[in-house]
Amino acid sequence: MTKEYIIEQGVPAPLGSATVSAATVNAEMAVLLYFQEEQEFELEVGDEFEIQGKKYQLKSLHPDGKSRKFPYLVLIEVGQE
Repeated sequence: MTKEYIIEQGVPAPLGSATVSAATVNAEMAVLLYFQEEQEFELEVGDEFEIQGKKYQLKSLHPDGKSRKFPYLVLIEVGQE
């Protein structure tokens, strides 16, 4: 089963052993901040990126926040053996 990570805008969250946060979430794209390396990823749905040797993919964007307090995005881990 694919592991999903919900990352809220402005809220630091664990991603493996890294700490990330969504700086921006809108209908077209998101900006993900990776604190340990001071990196920024601009992502559209389906984009893949790597943090600490693990690959992740942006699965969906939720700028309305739905039932959550903040807008959020959903990441999945890819390339699992």
